[in-house]
Amino acid sequence: MQANTFSAGASVVPSSKVELTISCRNLIDADIFSKSDPMCVVFTKQFASDRWRELGRTETIWDNLNPDFVKKFELDYYFEEKQILKFEIYDIDSQSADLSKHDFLGTMECSLGEIVSAGRLKRALKGPKANSGSIVGKLTPLLL
Repeated sequence: MQANTFSAGASVVPSSKVELTISCRNLIDADIFSKSDPMCVVFTKQFASDRWRELGRTETIWDNLNPDFVKKFELDYYFEEKQILKFEIYDIDSQSADLSKHDFLGTMECSLGEIVSAGRLKRALKGPKANSGSIVGKLTPLLL
């Protein structure tokens, strides 16, 4: 019969998997002859870090100022850690992956915990105009 032993540092950090869905409303129309072609880039940062890491990019939705992005992001939500998210919205003008080649429409930062608490979080985008539109983040718990 094996006795239970304690290993320092071997504890399990409480977490759950969540799925993040993103949409935007009333984005800036940065194109002249059509509407903006928005894409959202999602970045994460751990609380103690000052470095942003790109989590991923949504698809581009052509000619749409109120996009409901299809791509979803699966995240581990750690209950006892502050996980910061940054959303940047761009009007895509070419096939280039370089974000500086596209028009910046706005950004928003929040913690993953804020979205978890609200279930659905809507915030104004900070962008080149006073009213740059808004972004909506919605979380769905994933049952594993």
